[in-house]
Amino acid sequence: MLKTLSLALCVLIVSSTHAASIKKWVDENGVTHYGTTIPPQYVQKEHSELNKRGIEVRRNSAAKTPEEVAREKELERLRLEKRRLIEEQNARDQILLNMYRSDEDLLMVRDGKLAQIDSQIKLKQGQLKRLKRTLAKQQEHAAQLERQGKEVDVQLQSNLDVTEKHIENAYATMLAKEQEKNQIRGKYNHDLKRLRELRSGKTTNVVIEEPADLQRQTMAGLFYCEANGCNSAWSKAISYAMQHATTEPSLSSSSIWISKPAIKNHDISVTLARITDKNGDEKIFLDLSCADTASGRKYCASEQVKAIKNNFIQAMSTE
Repeated sequence: MLKTLSLALCVLIVSSTHAASIKKWVDENGVTHYGTTIPPQYVQKEHSELNKRGIEVRRNSAAKTPEEVAREKELERLRLEKRRLIEEQNARDQILLNMYRSDEDLLMVRDGKLAQIDSQIKLKQGQLKRLKRTLAKQQEHAAQLERQGKEVDVQLQSNLDVTEKHIENAYATMLAKEQEKNQIRGKYNHDLKRLRELRSGKTTNVVIEEPADLQRQTMAGLFYCEANGCNSAWSKAISYAMQHATTEPSLSSSSIWISKPAIKNHDISVTLARITDKNGDEKIFLDLSCADTASGRKYCASEQVKAIKNNFIQAMSTE
């Protein structure tokens, strides 16, 4: 009985040994090794498992470094922010379609807002006239005192200072209102153009395809603006995007620029997103997508397309 049990145990051990997969790894000198176990110093590095016929059945990637993990987290944050911007734009598009039945409806709302600001400017102009009359009287009083050889008293001087400050503030307000009018014109001109695009069906929702080498591509396409902000850099980024996109622009705002989705195998669709983080630092994020076909994906992975992202920061940094 004991001999039978020992024999069965030996058979089980031999069978387990033959069933174990073969490990394949490369040492620090580039030499390939095979074995049933991997030395501890190579466990965290890339290695493969082979079946008994030597065919690879599993590949284990090398453990990621803290820097790689941090880059992946930043990449995911950028992805989410980019998608949020696109979702917000889609929501604004729907609001445009729901609010305005025609161009005239939109222009009527715009003109109403402009007229309201014009009324505020006229009120401020009236206030300015009164302030100037008051200032003239105060200045005349001060001149009379000087002609009489008297000094301007503290109260009169204070009144002069206050009136001048009120006039200065009134002009600043009027300037701000004029700027507000320009902003309204710009906004509604943009909305009108967008509304016409949406109603004509010449624009579509943007579908962004994740490139195969997304981590490298996205980080290569990330430009950090200087302390003075992204205004000038944003214009340069749009010029760069227009130079390399093979599809027509479908959206251009102060925070996002998108060209139409790629249709043909050699189409390149470009997305720009202007992002402000919690510290107030601004970045411009460039992403590329190609047609959702085998040939399109292959083209997107080509060096020619990758170079567009790889050269983005250099182009942005060039005077």
